[in-house]
Amino acid sequence: MSWRSAFNELPKDSNGWSVFLPSADSRLIYVSSSTGNDATGQVYSLASSAVGNNPRIPRNSIAAYRTIDAAMMQVRTGAPDWILLRQ
Repeated sequence: MSWRSAFNELPKDSNGWSVFLPSADSRLIYVSSSTGNDATGQVYSLASSAVGNNPRIPRNSIAAYRTIDAAMMQVRTGAPDWILLRQ
């Protein structure tokens, strides 16, 4: 199974974001091929005001990465970081 197929099997909310339960120390990394920008994408914590109470439905505009490759470069080895994909 390809990584793309694996990600397509995850449940998504009504806004197209992957459904997950992050750990307290998870970092949130958003990817949007339509609105993201690899040069300006940002990594968020659960406490970020842009994220709000539900990381699947960010409260404010978030700076997503455009590509999964760029987002993967932000993931810490062995950490419970999450990448959310918008389709």
